[in-house]
Amino acid sequence: MSCYLETGQTTCHDPDGEQIPCQGSGQDAEFARGLAWPSPRFEAGGETAVDRLTGLTWTLDANPVELPLDWRAALGFIDQTNRERAHGFDDWRMPSRKDLRSLIDAAAINSDMPGT
Repeated sequence: MSCYLETGQTTCHDPDGEQIPCQGSGQDAEFARGLAWPSPRFEAGGETAVDRLTGLTWTLDANPVELPLDWRAALGFIDQTNRERAHGFDDWRMPSRKDLRSLIDAAAINSDMPGT
């Protein structure tokens, strides 16, 4: 099983953006490899949502602390959050780049968050 997510690309395009047949293009839509995105992607409950694709739990509040924070302060916030068992969990961590990239839906025009 692939550890990469499907890009969601369903059509293929030339350098000018014109749609072309996918066969032989080498573009993602030709192969449709990767893990399929579940529908719905997120399952909200209380103040958190479980990402059914990655298994990660995210807070619904994307900014639970006053930003910006330096690295040390951010790690301190995570430690405090775990000590307090925020939202019933004590295993919170900073999201990795891979975690954050998993939120991007490359098939969407506004790809900051996938549809739920």
